[in-house]
Amino acid sequence: MKLSKETIEHLLFLCPWTNVVWFGAPLNYKVDMRGFSSVDRWLEGVINFQGVSKREVQFLLTNISFICWEIWKTRCNFIFKSNHIDPRLTIDRAMQNCREFLDAKAKSPVPVGDALVDPNIIAQGWRPPMSNYVKINFDGAWKKDSHLAEAAASLCAFKFALNHNFTDIILETDSKILVEGVRGGGKNGVWAIQPLMDEFKKISVCFRSVLWSWVSRKLNRAAHKAAAIGIRAEQLESWAVRPPPSLVGVLLSDGLPCPPRRFS
Repeated sequence: MKLSKETIEHLLFLCPWTNVVWFGAPLNYKVDMRGFSSVDRWLEGVINFQGVSKREVQFLLTNISFICWEIWKTRCNFIFKSNHIDPRLTIDRAMQNCREFLDAKAKSPVPVGDALVDPNIIAQGWRPPMSNYVKINFDGAWKKDSHLAEAAASLCAFKFALNHNFTDIILETDSKILVEGVRGGGKNGVWAIQPLMDEFKKISVCFRSVLWSWVSRKLNRAAHKAAAIGIRAEQLESWAVRPPPSLVGVLLSDGLPCPPRRFS
């Protein structure tokens, strides 16, 4: 391997094999080879990432720190021990150490004012579904009737599942009224969403199994954030490949790989 001029930027980001590490890690970050100016400026962009909470920025910085550390160690082992460079091993070590650090941190009580908060509550986040099931989290935003918006969003979730030929699905929402309405056959629901309840019954027969799950808004943050952004959008978009910046930190804190936009 031919060594280029050794700068921090080249060592951590611009070397070809480090590009693979950054893109292959859960951040799915694609280094801008032409626009990357300095590590300081890049980190400043991360810290000032719009629409991301302080806790989510800390999560991003934790991942970045362990990735940089493992890149450095891999580089040193190549230079001084002639070890083969395998980006996959670098990613695995970085993520393992990152998980161990976050787990150890979560076990310590977290001070909030003068009180101590149970770390297990704070550590709660989105949970993947059981084997063989596909979970679809959804939320709705409407200026007038939020219950109707959430019911309409659930109908979109149904249609999405149908279009992708899913057979066993979990529909997860933070609307108690909607879930209670479905489980009660619509008898204890809001009258305005009754027509949509009838649609649910018709579509449900197309699946082998349909489960409804209620979670708190805290555990449905990605869907809630997407709905809040969507109500301001001029047209509908698909964010599977390029989510808005404000969604990136939420998805990452839930443990999901997410391709962020450029930080700077």
